[in-house]
Amino acid sequence: MYREDDRQTYRGEENSTCPGNRAAIPHYRGSRKGKKGREHMSRILIVDQQRRPLMPTTPARARLLLKSRKAAILRRFPLVLILKEASPEAVVEPLRVKLDPGSQTSGIAVVNERSGKVVWAAELTHRSQAVHEALSKRWAARRSRRSRHTRYRAARFANRRRPKGWLAPSLLSRVQHLLCWARRLARWCLVGALSLELVRFDVALLQPPSLEEVDYQRGTL
Repeated sequence: MYREDDRQTYRGEENSTCPGNRAAIPHYRGSRKGKKGREHMSRILIVDQQRRPLMPTTPARARLLLKSRKAAILRRFPLVLILKEASPEAVVEPLRVKLDPGSQTSGIAVVNERSGKVVWAAELTHRSQAVHEALSKRWAARRSRRSRHTRYRAARFANRRRPKGWLAPSLLSRVQHLLCWARRLARWCLVGALSLELVRFDVALLQPPSLEEVDYQRGTL
């Protein structure tokens, strides 16, 4: 983890909604919705002077707030605005955070339950492969050290114990990455619920639907 100015970034973690190094508000075009205007899929998170989360606003309104100096940029990744006045009477609707975990990339979205519209969405790139490579380098270094027959080094082959609920470091990195972003979004918008998509799909059953037990090991790869 490293800091640059007022942003906090994790190495290897990317947010598709905030590319580049500038904090400029992108011109979202969205999809047309009749003749009345356009529907924006990704909005800008905003809080009041007391850092109470408000309803996310559109990019056009966010530009007007910045231009009139009624708001300032609180955080760049993701982009969060802070108003210069408190809004204790503002009406805020609870939102739902939805997570779609993946092995390399996971999807995360904030949805308005009343209207069913996606307020904010992003793709998170995990560090699973980087964690695996770092562990492989550590394993190689320890193996070379053990082969040197260093004097006064006690044997340590029987003191490895895994605690209950242990997860592989690469998998644990993915879980912590998703939890980190869920807690981060809960600070910038009013989160009332969280949904996690868990899907188990058996590809082998597509060919012969009567597979059982050891039949999985006898098929072709």
